[in-house]
Amino acid sequence: MRSSLRTSALLTMACFLFVTGLQAQHLVKSTFLRTYAKTEIGVFVPIPGFVKYDVDVYKLEYATPNVQGKPDTASGLLAVPVVKNLSFPLLVYQHGTAGSREAVPSRLSFEATIGLVGGALGYVSVLPDYLGLGDSDGFHPYLHAKTEASAAVDMLRAARQFAASATIALNGQVFVSGYSQGGHAAMALHRELETNLSAEFKVTASAPMSGPYSISGDMKSRLLSEEEYFYPGYPLYTMLSYNLAYGVYDSLAQFIRAPYLSIAQAFYSGEETRIDSIHARLARALILEKGKVVPKYIFPDTLLAAIASNPAHPVNAALSDNDVYKWAPKAPTRLFYCRADDQVVYTNSTLADSVMRSLGSVDIQSADLNPNFDHGQCIQPALLSTILFFSFYQTTPTGTEDGLPELPVYMYPNPASGSFTLEGLPPQSRVHLTDLSGRLLRRIPAGEGAQAISLSGLNRGMYLVRVLSSAGVWTGKLVVE
Repeated sequence: MRSSLRTSALLTMACFLFVTGLQAQHLVKSTFLRTYAKTEIGVFVPIPGFVKYDVDVYKLEYATPNVQGKPDTASGLLAVPVVKNLSFPLLVYQHGTAGSREAVPSRLSFEATIGLVGGALGYVSVLPDYLGLGDSDGFHPYLHAKTEASAAVDMLRAARQFAASATIALNGQVFVSGYSQGGHAAMALHRELETNLSAEFKVTASAPMSGPYSISGDMKSRLLSEEEYFYPGYPLYTMLSYNLAYGVYDSLAQFIRAPYLSIAQAFYSGEETRIDSIHARLARALILEKGKVVPKYIFPDTLLAAIASNPAHPVNAALSDNDVYKWAPKAPTRLFYCRADDQVVYTNSTLADSVMRSLGSVDIQSADLNPNFDHGQCIQPALLSTILFFSFYQTTPTGTEDGLPELPVYMYPNPASGSFTLEGLPPQSRVHLTDLSGRLLRRIPAGEGAQAISLSGLNRGMYLVRVLSSAGVWTGKLVVE
């Protein structure tokens, strides 16, 4: 009996170790795509001297559960600085709503350039494609916080495995960002990392941008509103996604009205994958039936009435389950937005800021980057602000770049008030002082040796100091008191 028990225990342990090993092996395959020279990448960053490295890009395929919890293989882009003997932080960028299942980072979409910029600035950049896009099967669970987070977590693990096999050193820092849908996905990821995985990944700083954080608030208001909204595909996408994830209805006909059912069926089945086409087809159908583009008419009156009157309705439960702002981030967090956003109402960001502060966050701030910019116009200033915000926390590798060594500059005092001094300046150098929005505040010609620089007129806060010359570059973070 004792021998039998010992044998059974050994078999159980062997099975456990085998299964655990399978679960731990997230990387399925890596494919080298190409190398981008830093001169190619530099056109995307309007800050002289910021771009430092050439970048190798890879497509990663990795294991992750799908929305039903079954095994799936997802894809994403990995961008790695081309330099030896230095260690780098991880940067996760969650992309915005994909125009189609192929318009994703691993296919070198437009947003893949953000990963390239991250690599050129000294981050190992991780850009998941999400479930249902790229190599992943099925319909994309749009704005589904759980799988937006899990797909990113598992790609982080795959990236770490790839880095170990390729002798790419990581320094333990993790930065998280994303725009639009990616803002929602970035917030979901940040919450998952701090709430459940803090022993595995420590978030250094986070910058969600123009995201719909309040699904049960803003999305529900959009769903019930009489106001015209010229992106009607988004409410439909969300309802299709949540029905997939939560199984509220047995068929699309139960929650989509007849004039719009064929459009929804074509989208859900994959016959039509382009979201701009779905917007256009729904808009035409709404104008034909109702004379205006009001998305709520896509859905039955009985459903809308139930959502409005019954807080416990399954649709309300699904919407609430995907709110991502009712928690307190520990890492420094910035919520960048533009007040005139025509796709994601800016109050998503101000509400998240207010609630997170009330729950105990001590380093969080929402920032209106331009009150006149719409959703598309806000992308560039939001990305630039994120780059500068992260630069204050990034542990920057030092070393010699091709023709641009790190200058031996020393800055003091820091924090400073009134003025600060730079020592070790090379001949014919120049000093740039910028704020978090990327606005150049001072451009100061500097001589060789030491130079005092006035802070007159500057508000309290954090600034970026750059020394640029033909002899090299230097970057410092300055706190003004």
